[in-house]
This record gives sequence, C-alpha cells and structure tokens, in this order.
Amino acid sequence: MRGGYPARVDLTGTTPEPVGATATTLPGRTFMSQCWRDVTFVHWRADPELVAPLMPPGTRVDVYDGAAWVGLIPFRMLGARIGPAPAAPWLGTFAETNVRLYGVDESGRRGVVFLSLDASRLAVVLAARLAFGLPYSWARMRVREDAGQIEYTTRRRWPGPRGAGGRLVAGQVVRRRSGHVPQSPTRQRPHTGGARLRVQGSPA
Repeated sequence: MRGGYPARVDLTGTTPEPVGATATTLPGRTFMSQCWRDVTFVHWRADPELVAPLMPPGTRVDVYDGAAWVGLIPFRMLGARIGPAPAAPWLGTFAETNVRLYGVDESGRRGVVFLSLDASRLAVVLAARLAFGLPYSWARMRVREDAGQIEYTTRRRWPGPRGAGGRLVAGQVVRRRSGHVPQSPTRQRPHTGGARLRVQGSPA
C-alpha cells in the first residue's frame, strides 16, 4: 500500500467490466444514502496520456471513444443520511459540485476519481475530509431554476484558493423518465434532472 492506494501495477491488459443499464452491485454494506436533484453533467474530451498522471496507483484511465473524459457535475443533495438513521433535513441538504475523472482498476472495475468536491455545508466538508479523506472544499453555492434553465454559482471559501469558482447555466431542463438510459456518455451538452445515489462499501 502507498498513500492509501494499492501499489502501481501494469494494467494495460485489463479488460474493463461491461457498461449496462444497471450498475454493478458493490461488495459490503450500504453506509450512506443520498438523493441528487437538478443534476447537470458536462464533459470534455482529454488526452489519456495527459490525464494518466492524475490517476491513483492501481488504476488506469477509462478510455471511451479514444479519449479520457473530464466531468463537471453540479447538483443539489437532498436528505443525505448515514446508515439507517433518518435524513437530516438541513445538514443533509446542500449544493455540491464535483470535478471527476473515470478509471479502471486491476480487476477491471470502473469507478470515479474525484479531483475536487465543493459543498456548501462546512460540517459535511469537515466530516468527509476527516472520515473518508475526500478532497472536499467549503464553498458559497447557489442552484436556481428559472424559465427552463438552471443556474449554478460557486465561490470557494476554504481551503484555498479562496474565491475560486464560477457560474454555469444549463438550458433545456430534462426530467428523467423511468427506464430511460442514455446511449452514450454526456459530452459538452448538459443534461439535468434527478438521480438517486447509494454509497456502498466501508470507509477504509
């Protein structure tokens, strides 16, 4: 082990798990439940060789259509809770934005590599950094829907760089339809709607 990750290994011959309409069941118990709303997925193509140094040891870049993909995902978190405990109405509801890459480990499992996560609840940021070692930052954030568009604004407060952030306006709000699965990853066209997320495993 090195830096909390497995030692770097040669993954060039690893075959990634297939992509389907249903996510692969993760081992371990479910220790956190979340509900996402007003989600926008914005992705940019990137050269896999430029992205590779950012991947944790024991993983490689998940290449799709000949490229790595860098994602910017802003949303509203609703009713986050730990284990069987009831959702905290104020603490568990907040705005968040994450910047991510996509990777494959030595077993071929696909996953998300977070480069940064900004959230508007300081207590959540501190807990996530201490308990899970996630790169959360505290930010002043707002999510507002008007005339079929959703506007996200964020301005980082702690840790620095203080004031970093920006504004994203996503047009053509799309509400998720039951059973609808996109046929390919989102590119530079934003899609918004609702999603539910369960975090499984153990907080190693």
